[in-house]
Amino acid sequence: IGHVEPNITVDIKAQVAGVLTGQYFVEGQEVCENSLLMTIDPRPFQAELERAQGVLLQNIATLRQAKDTAERFRDLVSQNFISQLDYDQLLTNVLSAEGAVQQAEADVERAKIELGYCTIAAPIRGVASKLHIDVGNYVPTGGDAPLLTINQISPIRVSFFVSEKDLPKISCLQMQAPLTTEVLRSGQRIQGKLFLI
Repeated sequence: IGHVEPNITVDIKAQVAGVLTGQYFVEGQEVCENSLLMTIDPRPFQAELERAQGVLLQNIATLRQAKDTAERFRDLVSQNFISQLDYDQLLTNVLSAEGAVQQAEADVERAKIELGYCTIAAPIRGVASKLHIDVGNYVPTGGDAPLLTINQISPIRVSFFVSEKDLPKISCLQMQAPLTTEVLRSGQRIQGKLFLI
């Protein structure tokens, strides 16, 4: 007696928290890979992206000003119109501004990634389960329960048990050449490959 199992099972979980604003699949129907499944309200994440982009622009302007100031005072050090200590502080300001720009660029990238998580697409082709949360409800991140599960059923797996006395013979033959299996389902014979013992 064999047990039919999905070839691949994927549990879909939210990577950002927010209100579920859309469901774009029918429960129990097959969905295509990369097809849109759900959306989470993107507005807070869009606002965060715009805030991060604004901070980046400010930091770029500060860096530009620090570089221009250091460039203007560079020749004055050799002419003793400015001390080396003051000029070193100007160079430190440039380095600090460069670090702030890098940090702001990373914040923009993180905000873009989180905004992308508001759109949930199917990672594989398969049959969608029941959606465990209704549109309009708050979706938390983490937790053990998925929003839904996608099961790939083509191809499909069948697990079965063999007797202990037959196992050594099957293992030996499998090492020589891949074995085939035959499933009898409602009078129909279906052939498959034995891929895991």
